[in-house]
Amino acid sequence: MPTHYKRFTTNPDLDINFFATIDSENKAYILGMLYADGSLCPYINKYGNISSYKLRLRLAQTDEQIVRDISVAILGYDNVKITQRPEKKWQPIANLQIGNKTIGEDLIKLGCGPNKTANIVTGKQIGRA
Repeated sequence: MPTHYKRFTTNPDLDINFFATIDSENKAYILGMLYADGSLCPYINKYGNISSYKLRLRLAQTDEQIVRDISVAILGYDNVKITQRPEKKWQPIANLQIGNKTIGEDLIKLGCGPNKTANIVTGKQIGRA
């Protein structure tokens, strides 16, 4: 489980190199889920530099187990929160957020960064045919 220091969290089980190489079907599946439904936002520090990235995956609660499995694969534990939108017509959302600069940089190299629609990297480009 993570250790909290002030407002920062460290997690010894976090695999910061999870997206350094896409060398398994599981990683390819997770990357595909992030291409489809994930988002990556930079954290800008007071000097105007990117200090970290926030990866977020939000799916309907009916797909909660998928989000939980992805959380365990990357973080080493289940960090999914179920949130209810204020609009009554929307169903609850399974929400995963991961903050890490290395993970963000690796996702950007794979075309899964901010505004990713125009930058998706294909299987041949990541070394898989």
